[in-house]
This record gives sequence, structure tokens and C-alpha cells, in this order.
Amino acid sequence: MSSRSVFCAFVAVTALLAPLSAVAATVSVPTGTQMRATMNAELSSKSALVGQVVKLQLVAPYPENDSRFANATLSGKVVNVVKAGQGRKAQLEFAIDKITLAGGQVGWFSAKIVSVESRTKDSTGKIALATLGGMVVGNILGKWAGTNAGGAVGAIAGALYSANSKEDVTIPQGSEAILQLASPLSIRF
Repeated sequence: MSSRSVFCAFVAVTALLAPLSAVAATVSVPTGTQMRATMNAELSSKSALVGQVVKLQLVAPYPENDSRFANATLSGKVVNVVKAGQGRKAQLEFAIDKITLAGGQVGWFSAKIVSVESRTKDSTGKIALATLGGMVVGNILGKWAGTNAGGAVGAIAGALYSANSKEDVTIPQGSEAILQLASPLSIRF
């Protein structure tokens, strides 16, 4: 057999085996799989903007129990923000659709946020102060109008006003989020 024949046979075998090695290096994570991640930076309804980039760090247990997902970064964007206000509850929504592995490989997917740790301020003290302030102002106005009910009416008005004043929501850096794949994730290692 000539060296040219051996070379041609080698090229033919390599060409046939190349697709098999590519398939073996691809990992598919099915729809419905849950992933845990932590926020890389704080996100707040007070300052977030639609389109703002959101990044999370994937944490164990990794998809398919594959340690090659260690140190992967998930990223997406803020899709809805409503700042808190009088009678308006804060809203903060983001979508995650990309994974970047430590080795630089990228995969695209769709996921829904199952849960994320967030915090809002405790408004008990604020309501108490507004109630007291309303009572004092109501008492002064009531006396001016010639009634003794001004303090009670003012206290109720102050409490209702304060209770209707909503607080912004904040997702602190390091907060844990749980995501569930709404589409399969295929990534080649």
C-alpha cells in the first residue's frame, strides 16, 4: 500500500469519526431542569432600567451533575421595572437566557425564575410615625373647626396614607435564585 493510499484512508476514517466526537462533546440539559445561582450585583426597582444586564454565578448542584458547569456565568436582562410609589407596588423582573462556561463556551436557552431572595423595608415604624403625625395635625385642625374628633380622623388618615405608600424591592448581591429551563440547553464542551 502506498503512502498516498494510507493518507487517503486516514483522512476518510477521520472524516467519518469527526461527527461522532462532536456529538460526544455536546451536553444537553432538558427542559424543566432547575439551576441554582447567586446574584453578582445588587438589583433594585428603585434604580434598575429595562435592558440592564443581569449576571448570576451558577452554583452546585450543576446541571446533569456535570462539574464542567462550575464557575459558569448566567446572564440576561431586566425586562420590567416599576418603581414603588403611593398605591403602586414595586415590580422587578429579569430574564436569563445565556450561559458562559469558564472555558468560554456559550449556550443559549430560555428560563423562568422560580424564586429569588429579595427584601423590602419594614414599614411598621413609618406607619406609626404617619399615624402619630396625622393625629397631631388632625387634632389641631379639629380644634380649629370646633370638633374633638380631629385627632382620631387624622390618625386614621395618616395610617392609611402611610400603609398605601409602597416600598421598592431590592435583590442583594449574593442572593440565591432558582431558575427552571423553559427550553433545552445544549452546549458543546
